[in-house]
Amino acid sequence: MTNWPGNHGPTPRDPGGVDPNAATHAVPQVQRPWPGPGNPPGPQAPPPTGQQPWPTPPPPSVGQQQSWPAPGQQPWQANNPQQSWPGTSEQAGWAAPGQQQGWPTTTPPNTGGAAPGSSRRNRKTLLIAVAVIVVLVGAGVAYMRVSGGGASSSLTAAETVTAYLEALSSGDAEKALSYNKSEPANSDLLTNEILSKQIAEMPISDIRILDEGEELAGIGMGAVKVAVKFGDQLSDSTVRLSKVEETWKIDEGVNKIEFLNPSRADETLTIFGKELKMGEAFYVFPGFVDVGSSNEYLDVTSESPLMAAGTTYLRPTYVLNDDGVDAVSTVMAEAFAACERSRLLDPPDCPVRLSKYDAVDGTVTWGKADLSGLTIGDLSDYDMTVRITGTVTIPVSYQTRDGGTQSGTAESVTFNSVDVSTSPPQIVR
Repeated sequence: MTNWPGNHGPTPRDPGGVDPNAATHAVPQVQRPWPGPGNPPGPQAPPPTGQQPWPTPPPPSVGQQQSWPAPGQQPWQANNPQQSWPGTSEQAGWAAPGQQQGWPTTTPPNTGGAAPGSSRRNRKTLLIAVAVIVVLVGAGVAYMRVSGGGASSSLTAAETVTAYLEALSSGDAEKALSYNKSEPANSDLLTNEILSKQIAEMPISDIRILDEGEELAGIGMGAVKVAVKFGDQLSDSTVRLSKVEETWKIDEGVNKIEFLNPSRADETLTIFGKELKMGEAFYVFPGFVDVGSSNEYLDVTSESPLMAAGTTYLRPTYVLNDDGVDAVSTVMAEAFAACERSRLLDPPDCPVRLSKYDAVDGTVTWGKADLSGLTIGDLSDYDMTVRITGTVTIPVSYQTRDGGTQSGTAESVTFNSVDVSTSPPQIVR
């Protein structure tokens, strides 16, 4: 009887009663891991010395038969006895000396996907690539925000206030406006030309942050306390800010000037030469404000709103200027000059009348009035009038009823008002 290939001892017993020399085809038995729960069967006895363990062939594909080798042929075996099947973590067969004997540990064969190690490497490479892209995109966005001009998202609330004041001090109106949260209703006075006039009168200096006001930064709100000098005047105020698309913006960076109940004098107010219209507001940067009047007889003074942070109400003071005093004096002199042109006891357009019971009307001679005793009072903003008070003396002469002539001085205690809203002014009768 022929021995099995690779065996040096007697022929093994017929497995299952099948003759290995017969022509009958059979599927060889393959050892498999223990399918059920619990412990696997104990290890088998090692093969005889010098014999190789029966190699475990791969499972046959569907519809394929497998036969024993013909006589004289070598049985099926792995090309390399030290090489394990794909999908196995150890070599099939008996454990090496020093290792615990038992069933071989196998993993399911690869079904076409990448090996586990390869999958992990691919996953790690992908994560690194994504991280690099995120860093590059973030750096690009940051660069655009920082280098885009105007307000920068990298500035803190305090730095934004400082940058705003520095833009004002350098006369850059456009840059200063870029730090504002909203655009003003009109920007007629928010120009480099007007700003240069402001800082020429009141240079901006000594900018100091007193409190960075970051208590509410988490909800996009800031309140920065800042001290700054406008000329020799120190402004100490709190500037409120809000975050707009992750960039700090000043809520009210320009001063809005308006009048609730403008007087007749207020209607003549000009700011940097621009006349006020009823219901209109002015918008100016903090600092010096040039006020004037469209009325030639008035001078205007007002405190300049510094860091007003929003709507402010000017309280201008109007006074009659030298031209106004001369105009009022001229009007009064002309009024008394009308007396000189008449011979009546009560001349038309004359502020005074002669009350003499024995005087004959039409015989009066009026002389030049002495107005040195008159006083021009303060201007009334409400109705644009000035009060004239005092005593006027006029030399007069007249005929009496008995045919005689009398001469003397007529005195007039004057309480008159002169309207200076017109040119020339007019006496209010």
